[in-house]
Amino acid sequence: MSEQSSSDDRTDGLRVMGFEAGTDVFSSDPRFTVDDLKAAVFNTRYSSHATVPVQLTHGDLVQVALTHVQVVFTEDGPTNATPDRPKTYHDTPDWRFDGWIEDRSSRFNGQPVRGYVVGVTGTIATTPCRVYIQLVPSNADPDGEIVYIDGDDRPES
Repeated sequence: MSEQSSSDDRTDGLRVMGFEAGTDVFSSDPRFTVDDLKAAVFNTRYSSHATVPVQLTHGDLVQVALTHVQVVFTEDGPTNATPDRPKTYHDTPDWRFDGWIEDRSSRFNGQPVRGYVVGVTGTIATTPCRVYIQLVPSNADPDGEIVYIDGDDRPES
């Protein structure tokens, strides 16, 4: 069964990641490496976009062309920092990105997307831990909830 959550805590956490209320956020294991992500930013051309594969819904693995990537260093602790115990941050970053689906075989071709990639752990890891993706809503409801769907927990057809 698919895990879905629309709790206030989940919505607040997804807003912190940069997502807007008004549409679902899908989460899945990454289908790309950190090197693929870099290539989609630095090796892309106007005539031939470098893309990364992202699991958008239970049945839709789509290619995403990136237009903006932001490095995000997340706090590692402590929550209540003091001068004696300052906040620390994870050594490896997460990434927030914007782009669009460039996949002519997909019903979502051309649709703008927003994503968040939870960074790698360890010093030699090359695959991100988790990917969150959202079709950017055309009429976002700033007071609405964000429905979270775990894309790796696929329902049986």
